[in-house]
Amino acid sequence: MGLTEAKIPLGEESILLIVQGDVQAGVDLAGLRQEDVVLSDKGVVVRLPAPKVLTSYLDESQTKIWDRHVTWWTPWVPYSPDLEHRARLQALDEIRKAAINMGILDRAGENAESAIRQFLAAFKVEVKFDHQGA
Repeated sequence: MGLTEAKIPLGEESILLIVQGDVQAGVDLAGLRQEDVVLSDKGVVVRLPAPKVLTSYLDESQTKIWDRHVTWWTPWVPYSPDLEHRARLQALDEIRKAAINMGILDRAGENAESAIRQFLAAFKVEVKFDHQGA
């Protein structure tokens, strides 16, 4: 992950980070409402909230500055104190986007559907008839 910042009156500062991160996605069941579960003669229909990125972070133990410099002809230009911070934020955003482009939300939806199916299959259904009217 690289970031370059123009300096005034001329020159530039750049930083190159090597980053490793983690992105986790899932379905937040806190958003599930009573009307999202519908019983019918064919079974149960559950409308789940859309999958979303739940957490993302950079692994700081694996994130390193690979290179950082100010153009050689402007040695009097000081390093920007927040360039590394901005580069880390940009890297985190790019890691999230890459995970989404690689299908993390689709997999999270498939995993949630599978988990809900397994959960509902664990219930035993007992049917009783009312014989009082006979």
